[in-house]
Amino acid sequence: MTSDRTTVFVVDDHPSVRTSMERLIRSVGWKVETFASTEAFLKRLPLDGTCCLLLDVHMPGTSGTEFLDMVCARDWNLPIVFLTGQGERAARRSSVQSHLDSLSPRERQVMDGVLSGRLNKQIAGDMEISEKTVKVHRARVMEQMGVGSVAELVGLCGTDIVDRAASAKRRGGGAEAG
Repeated sequence: MTSDRTTVFVVDDHPSVRTSMERLIRSVGWKVETFASTEAFLKRLPLDGTCCLLLDVHMPGTSGTEFLDMVCARDWNLPIVFLTGQGERAARRSSVQSHLDSLSPRERQVMDGVLSGRLNKQIAGDMEISEKTVKVHRARVMEQMGVGSVAELVGLCGTDIVDRAASAKRRGGGAEAG
C-alpha cells in the first residue's frame, strides 16, 4: 500500500478513543487506521510508506510496552507515541495530594466534614470550635484546593477522600486532627 499521505495507526482497546483519534487525524488530512489490539495491528502488516503508531500503554493481551519490546527486537523503524489515561490519573492524584499536604490538620478536619455533607454548625460542634472559625478554615480549604464550590471540591478530591470523610463521620463526627 503506497501512498503520498502519512498514515497514522491507532491501537487502543477503547472504541471511543479510537473514534476520537480517527476523526482528529482525518481532520488534518492524514490517513488513519484503527485497531482494538496489538494482535489486530500485527495482522495488518506489512507497513508501507510514511507512518507512525499511536499506542495505548494499558490494554488486555499484549500491552503497549510489551509491543514496543517486540518492535525493538524486530528492528522496525516505526515511530510510536504512547497514549494512556493512567498518567492523567497519577498526575491528578499527585496534584491533589500536594494541595492536601498544604492544609493544616484543622483545615483537613473541616474539609472532611464538608465532604461528608456536614453543615458549618455541625462541623463546629464536632470540633468544639466556633462556627466562624469553621468558616475561616473552610474558606482557606477552598482557596488552597483551588476550587470555588463544594461540588468542585468533591470532583477534585474524588470518591476515596469522600469515603474517608464519611467513615470519619460515622466514627464520631470528624477526622482525626493529627
